[in-house]
Amino acid sequence: MQALISILQRLQLRGVGIRNQTIFAGTGADIPNAGTIVTVTETGGVAPLRLHTGGIANVAAVIRQPSFQIVARSIDYVQAANKAEQAYVALQFENTLVEGVFWIRVIPLSEPFTLPVDANGRNRVAFNIETVRR
Repeated sequence: MQALISILQRLQLRGVGIRNQTIFAGTGADIPNAGTIVTVTETGGVAPLRLHTGGIANVAAVIRQPSFQIVARSIDYVQAANKAEQAYVALQFENTLVEGVFWIRVIPLSEPFTLPVDANGRNRVAFNIETVRR
């Protein structure tokens, strides 16, 4: 959860929106039905890299690699695409501390792409990111 909050904070710091007003965490977030919003969902990632320091009881995950999907939504397709692009640019960085998480690397796995409209008829433009963090 700390990593998710850190990604939300990075988006806010880069002017993409405001947490819990226009930027939301997860698929179960209570998101408004109007306006342009961004949701960030954890998508798993790959297994952490581990350091062995004296037996199985002392194995520590030192490098974690979570991944996320970022989705911009708006009734207007151009607004959704522009917001996705703004988030896309904001989520390309390395060697940065955000909200207590040290990110070694954050990079997109894809270009922004269109998803089907949501239940409220809003256009959705999404992309996925992979991350490496301590």
